[in-house]
Amino acid sequence: VNSYSITYQKKYDAQHKTVFSVNEQDITNYLCIYLFMGIIQFPSKSLYWHQKSDLSMSDIFGHDFVKEIMGVKKYKLIERSI
Repeated sequence: VNSYSITYQKKYDAQHKTVFSVNEQDITNYLCIYLFMGIIQFPSKSLYWHQKSDLSMSDIFGHDFVKEIMGVKKYKLIERSI
C-alpha cells in the first residue's frame, strides 16, 4: 500500500503547515463519504459524525457508516488539501 504525505498550508498563515499521511484506502474512504454526503444531505457536514445522543433529533443525524470508515478530523484535513 502506497503512503503519501500531504502538506496543508493555511491561507492566512503561510508559515503554519500541517503535514499528515494518507494512503490509497484513506482516499477511497474520503470519496465514499463525499458521495454518501451527496445522497444523504444534512445541514452541516459535522452532523455526519455526531453521536446520536448529542442532538434532540437523535434518529436523524449521525451515521455509523461515516464514523466507522474515517474520523472527522482526517476527513476535514483531506478536504482542505484538495
